[in-house]
Amino acid sequence: MKKIAILNYYMACGGTEKAMIALLNSLDYSKIQVTLYLLFKEGPLLNDIPKQVDVQEIKFKKNKYRNYVSGIRGANIIQTSCLKLERKIFKILNQVNYEDGTIFEAVLDQVIVPDIEFDLVCDFSGYGLFPTVVAAKLFRAKRKCTWIHGEKCSWLKRTERSLDYFDRIFCVSISARKNFLKLYPQFQEKTEVFYNLINVSEIRDGAEAFVVSDVMEEDNVLLTVGRIVEEKGYDIAVKTALKLKEKKIPFTWYFIGDGNKKEELQSLINKFNLQKDIILLGRKDNPYPYMKKCTLYVQPSRNEGYPVVIVEARALGCVIVASDIPSIGEQIIDGVNGYLVQLDEKAFANKIEELLRDEEKREKVKKELQNEKIDYSDNIKKLYNLL
Repeated sequence: MKKIAILNYYMACGGTEKAMIALLNSLDYSKIQVTLYLLFKEGPLLNDIPKQVDVQEIKFKKNKYRNYVSGIRGANIIQTSCLKLERKIFKILNQVNYEDGTIFEAVLDQVIVPDIEFDLVCDFSGYGLFPTVVAAKLFRAKRKCTWIHGEKCSWLKRTERSLDYFDRIFCVSISARKNFLKLYPQFQEKTEVFYNLINVSEIRDGAEAFVVSDVMEEDNVLLTVGRIVEEKGYDIAVKTALKLKEKKIPFTWYFIGDGNKKEELQSLINKFNLQKDIILLGRKDNPYPYMKKCTLYVQPSRNEGYPVVIVEARALGCVIVASDIPSIGEQIIDGVNGYLVQLDEKAFANKIEELLRDEEKREKVKKELQNEKIDYSDNIKKLYNLL
């Protein structure tokens, strides 16, 4: 029985976590034993982890060090303020900071390492986070691998000193690999593309789990799903909505998701008086029935890795209008199985108007998607090759 350790941050409702669950669901548990180590054993997708997986929280000699290498999480305002002050003093005394990852190195000796030699250790966190350093420098294994989830790699500065420890570096798209190798050409031989595994049947079954009846009853329904963060371009979506309203195009745009830019987003919606045109639905554990019901699925992302939500939208036959960035261009052929537009509110508004007025074009894309094969299951062999 082979032993695999997988490390991640926590089980947020994001594409990275969904991809990891799909990976876990693809493993043969008659031959391997998997332990998942999370920096925080929490999150909305925690219950979606296969029951065969032993889920552990990365342990520290003192729990305060967990907060030093992550976002401060106090039980109340006073405790949060105290923890922030403690971390500030720690950084000054040790002359370290978060931006270059030196604080990660300073905290390593406070981690309680499992006394096991694994056959394979996989760092799936992949965004310059503390679990990457733990996987690289503390866990014992015959072989190790890590994931690069984004085409923007600036965050790797925090963990670049750990890259030498990995035998394989998996990038989730061609564009992610290309951008990674621009920064770290010395790792070309051990870097390859590993597309996120997606269970299309589960997505389609999820779309039938319930009928959306309380919202999305309008004729022209737009939908965007994802974390409300700068990378996802929600501000561009709001400005696009303003352009559509100025053109007197009838529409209602629903946003599904949550994130650190939610308050800014609501302020922008209020500023342009779009409260009746843009509806924030918050996070949904199952967004697929909503996706199935929309007229157009719109994704104005600034950068991505290999966006799972675009795969999901394709699987559900959504007519997609997305920003013309490399990682999305690996999935969408403009005018065939969706539409790619310049990352600009005017371009988005023009394309949305065109498609809302032309049902024939929408039906043509839907027909193409019905015949499209979405299957990345062969990628699992790349992981097994490391055992």
